Amino acid sequence: MSEVEFELRKLSDLIEIYNNKRVPLSAKQREGLEKIYPYYGAQGIVDYVDDYIFDGKYILIAEDGENLKSNNKSICTLATGKYWVNNHAHIIKGNDETNTDFLYYKLNSISFAPYITGSAQPKLNKENLLNIEIYIPSRKYQDKIARVLALLDHKIQTNNQINQELEAMAKTLYDYWFVQFDFPDQNGKPYKSSGGKMVYNLELKREIPEGWGVTKVGELQIATGKRDANFGTENGKYDFWTTANSPIKADEFSFEGKAILIAGNGNFYVNFTEGKFEAYQRTYVIQSEDENMLIFMYMACLQSVEKLRKGSNGSIIKYITIGDVNNIASPYNKNVVNEFVRIYSPLIDLISKNKRQNQELTQLRDWLLPMLMNGQVKVE
Repeated sequence: MSEVEFELRKLSDLIEIYNNKRVPLSAKQREGLEKIYPYYGAQGIVDYVDDYIFDGKYILIAEDGENLKSNNKSICTLATGKYWVNNHAHIIKGNDETNTDFLYYKLNSISFAPYITGSAQPKLNKENLLNIEIYIPSRKYQDKIARVLALLDHKIQTNNQINQELEAMAKTLYDYWFVQFDFPDQNGKPYKSSGGKMVYNLELKREIPEGWGVTKVGELQIATGKRDANFGTENGKYDFWTTANSPIKADEFSFEGKAILIAGNGNFYVNFTEGKFEAYQRTYVIQSEDENMLIFMYMACLQSVEKLRKGSNGSIIKYITIGDVNNIASPYNKNVVNEFVRIYSPLIDLISKNKRQNQELTQLRDWLLPMLMNGQVKVE
């Protein structure tokens, strides 16, 4: 294949901009609206509303916010479908010379630092946005690059959608059996709905089936990660669980086996992992030699996330203590739990498999991205 030529161009020559169509809605204005269409801010979806402004594929670029300086998340979001955008994101798409997908990947591969103003309140104004210079190949070659990267992202998105459906199925089953108590009785009928005897439990402050007990996370093995956020490395071998909803990488590990992970601050994400991994100092790691109990309590922890958020400490940065984790409780019956785990185990195995594949695909995409953008790797 002949050498691919890249030309230095200003963004103003490559895009159409739609900032004049943005309409901000305050939190009060959004109250009571039916949650149908995504409402985007600087860093993605912040709410849902009952109407939309845009219908199609556009790139949303953060106009302000701390992430412009820290770059912890992608500054660009590729939005599709019907949605609303507020005035904290620039809205662009490629013109006839530019593939919008390519442009999205290209912009996420560059540094915006030279174009950001303000230290306390970082901002990317429209003038600076339009003055950004990037190297791009011909439209035909842009299409080829975009197709390769989009295929990887499509597979990642498909795996995420499958996992969401599997997790929803598991949650429905857990709710049905351990919240509504309509697990199959000895005759195969839903226990509570068929008149199964219920008794009041003082610890849970609710009725549970007669003969049932209560189990807590504190009965399992709980440890706290010891690493700080800087321990992560870009090409590490092991998963490093911080307070985010997915791991980064590290060169060393302190934990091995199956485990529940609960983020001790932020959004209190709950995850299930297996293998060798590392954990951040504000992440709780829960393990047990009883695999059935570990899997079951993972569902109990997921069920408790909202309660943890409401009961969290801290005025600025919300956090939970090891005592809060110890006290996560669930109604318990060994036979019913074992049957639940028998049904749920194949689902959690598939979820874990999809997550591992997504990590591999993400690493491949992130490795390919700069190589494709500077011509080191070519597409036939």
